[in-house]
Amino acid sequence: MKFSFSAYLFVLFFLPWGNRNVVSAQKNHVFYSVEAALKSPNEVYILDISDQGITALPNQIGLLKNLRELLAGGNQLQSLPEDICKLTRLEILYLPNNKIFRLPEQIGNLKRLKEINLLNNEIDRLPLSFNKLDSIETLELFGNNLISLPKEICSCSNLRELGLYFNSLSDVPACIGELKSLQKLSLNGNRIYRLPSGICDLLNLQELYLARNEIQSLPECFGNLINLEKLELDHNKLTALPNEIGNLQKLEILQVEHNFIASLPESVNKMIHLKRAFLQYNALSTVSPELFSLPALEELILIDNGIKNFPQAIRPGKQLQHISLGFNPITEAERTRIRKLVPGVQVDFKSK
Repeated sequence: MKFSFSAYLFVLFFLPWGNRNVVSAQKNHVFYSVEAALKSPNEVYILDISDQGITALPNQIGLLKNLRELLAGGNQLQSLPEDICKLTRLEILYLPNNKIFRLPEQIGNLKRLKEINLLNNEIDRLPLSFNKLDSIETLELFGNNLISLPKEICSCSNLRELGLYFNSLSDVPACIGELKSLQKLSLNGNRIYRLPSGICDLLNLQELYLARNEIQSLPECFGNLINLEKLELDHNKLTALPNEIGNLQKLEILQVEHNFIASLPESVNKMIHLKRAFLQYNALSTVSPELFSLPALEELILIDNGIKNFPQAIRPGKQLQHISLGFNPITEAERTRIRKLVPGVQVDFKSK
């Protein structure tokens, strides 16, 4: 349906707001119920049935040949009909906060899919046909029951964001490095104890989230991730960081709190863009003076380590604003000396 300019002015100035929304919905081919959509299947481009308590989708949903976006979050869906795989023009599949435990085996037929959001469902495995999803850019699987990932997922060459927070994964596929377009990888809250060397091939990766796992060490090639800007490794079992980590010169945020790290490699002092370093609850007994001089460093958190003394001389960087040293065995005399070393910097010794 085409709207003339005069019709547009009539809608804008004379129709009540509720009717304006209806006209807008018709113009943009948005439908808000399955029943209404099935009455005009060829006119449906967006179907938004979020938060309606729906327990199942009908097989007839496959009749919506022009559907681009299916938005059905916050319902009670447990599965999807096989005919959903006939929606070959679908670009966005948005199904968070349901009870879905299995995806159709032929989901790979949806070759135009760019985004899949299945946050907070009960999925325990992914179909092998995932390797056909050539256009997928964002895959969000936060809060499901996955115990492994099929190697087929590594064929999604356009994938930019992969969210796997809080599943039950114990490892990462060795082929993960084939996801050359990946910019954000989220694996917090799993059971991962080892990272494959293939992860070092993700040269476009900017954000890597690995907190709350069982990781004991990082591969030596970790320094290859030269475009990394944010790294979360807190609440693991790390005892050291590889010396190559200093190659991450674009890194702005480093989170390695709640580990067992006894010392930092000297290469950390090459992280010229590092703004915030979260090093609390480790086993550090000292920190090199060069760390305080990093030109972009704003905040350094060293709570509850084994630090008794600071370096004899420090030249704090111009951006340094805050150092937190609570729960370290530092005498009052040493605290006074530290404050004099870094004038203008807020030094916090609070233990509560």
